Amino acid sequence: MRVICQSVDDRLFDVDTVFGVYSGSGSAALPPDLLLKLVLYEHCLGRTKPIQWHRDLKSNIKVQWLTFGIKAGLTTLYRFRDRVGSLLKDWHRQVLKLAVMEDLVDGRQASIDGTTVAANASRRKLGNMSQVEQRLQRLEQAMSPLTESSSQDAASQESADSPAEPGWMAKTDTGKLQQQTRYLKAQERLSELHAENEKRRSDKRKPAEKIVVSLTDPESVFGLDKDKVFRPLYNVQTVSDLATDFVLGYEVFAQHSDSGTLQPLMNKIHENGIHVEDLLADAGYPVGEDLRFCESSDITLYAPWQENSSTAKKKQSTEPHLDKDEFQWDELREVYLCPAGKKLAYSHPKTRQRANGEKIRFDVYQASPLDCNVCLLQARCTTAPQKGRSVRRDPYQEEIDRLKTRMQTEEAKSLYKHRGQTIERVFADFKEHRNLRRFRGRGLSRARTQVGLTVLGHNLRTLAKLRERKKQESNDAITPKTAA
Repeated sequence: MRVICQSVDDRLFDVDTVFGVYSGSGSAALPPDLLLKLVLYEHCLGRTKPIQWHRDLKSNIKVQWLTFGIKAGLTTLYRFRDRVGSLLKDWHRQVLKLAVMEDLVDGRQASIDGTTVAANASRRKLGNMSQVEQRLQRLEQAMSPLTESSSQDAASQESADSPAEPGWMAKTDTGKLQQQTRYLKAQERLSELHAENEKRRSDKRKPAEKIVVSLTDPESVFGLDKDKVFRPLYNVQTVSDLATDFVLGYEVFAQHSDSGTLQPLMNKIHENGIHVEDLLADAGYPVGEDLRFCESSDITLYAPWQENSSTAKKKQSTEPHLDKDEFQWDELREVYLCPAGKKLAYSHPKTRQRANGEKIRFDVYQASPLDCNVCLLQARCTTAPQKGRSVRRDPYQEEIDRLKTRMQTEEAKSLYKHRGQTIERVFADFKEHRNLRRFRGRGLSRARTQVGLTVLGHNLRTLAKLRERKKQESNDAITPKTAA
């Protein structure tokens, strides 16, 4: 509590900007800095619901001390949470800059990881395009006002003849308006999903009626969470300093996998003035584009390379097989050399379509059938010697090979051992002690706000610990050692 209170009072970040989110009209606003102390403190304790903050303002003596006994209505707390959302990234940047200026964090070695967090939505209230359009039509009919010529008798007759409102429909005009807004978002999201579905491979394409979204949080995506429950969720990504657990960057994505999140996160960290030299990631992150991005950005990436599904199946097979790694690339002649010393020359280009419809081009290198027919390794190498063994070369093959070579070094193995001891610890703390298992607001914006407040509280506590450690080390260096 004192860390949060002192951080706000000492202006470790520009707290005064929170005053600017109020319009200046209407009744006088409660002191925003006190509300900020309340929200940060509650997030540090894992109490992320505004209804919990409202109760604590009435009954928790610690919260009353922290906020000087202010009394805030529940609507005020909900609105304040939404107001500070746009300020969190600037505050995070300021706290990070302060930690770097005091030589407490350098960010040269970092670890990236992600986790799925349940959205504030039911996993049973789903709808496809047809259902959403029907409900929008019913809502429009229910909300349309009566014409001036209609009389009370006509209105009563209409209410008697018309069918009763369905159970899903809100009972008040305000509730119907909110439902209409959500269903319009669901309709927009479904249109995007249908367009994406058309681009997918035919074997991965879903029937139109099977494409659904959550009716309570259309921005979320469906997937398996950490408890193996299929539900609406968001993907939370963080990059943590390897030495201090200080969170260098964070983001929330509406997607299942970690693929495609590395570059946006690293760009944000670079914008904050941090240059990561060594980045540790798991096998779900690196693709060819990410490897080239890291090399062009002077980032040394440490991550296992994930082979494609066909290669994985071959490795799981009990039959011996010569995979691509046993073929050597001759850069001068631009050919592959098989384990028997025969060359595989360039044959033709080929494209492979990913599940999302994106087409990847690669080159095919093929051996001569004359060599394969008489080769002693034929049984282990190919089932079609009359065609000649072929291997594919990825457009980013050079970057892939360098990553594989780097991961075999003792330096990489030693460094990579620290990954699970850092980033996993941060997520364990967020989920176990900060209650980041389910978002308390609907929509991507409120999910980012909750993560931002959790990260800001984490970094303020980490900064206080680092300052105390540095102070203790200085005192130990000055105090002379007494003889035993």
